[in-house]
Amino acid sequence: MKKIITFILLGMFLSGIILPVSVGAEEFQAMDGCTIWKDFNVPPAFDVAGDNVNEDDVINADQSDSWGIICLVNTVYKVTDIIFFIIFSISVVFIAIGAFFYLVSYGDPSRTEKGRNYIVYSMIGIVIAAFSRIIPAIVKYIVF
Repeated sequence: MKKIITFILLGMFLSGIILPVSVGAEEFQAMDGCTIWKDFNVPPAFDVAGDNVNEDDVINADQSDSWGIICLVNTVYKVTDIIFFIIFSISVVFIAIGAFFYLVSYGDPSRTEKGRNYIVYSMIGIVIAAFSRIIPAIVKYIVF
């Protein structure tokens, strides 16, 4: 009986995901450009008016033959900024949790170790978040 209920729930879950995606795919059209999310410099080889791409500019095929590369770099900037914000926020919360565990350990070595581990792993998370800010510069160096 549990297997039947599991398969019914799995079928409902998958149909809830697949059907909206398939209906939404009918309206999809290829992009002709993108709206820039963050300011960055563009080398002169990419024939954009000026050497800067500014926030809220719209880059399309009429303005530059290299609009796809510019939109790719813009997307990498946006995704890594979101990743940085999420990881950094979670790390700060876990530092607070670790500090709480450390304070209420009352000298118990296992609880103290647990609090210290939360803080150490959160610091590792902050270092990883900092590396997510370096990724756009690497992609920009490779692409441009």
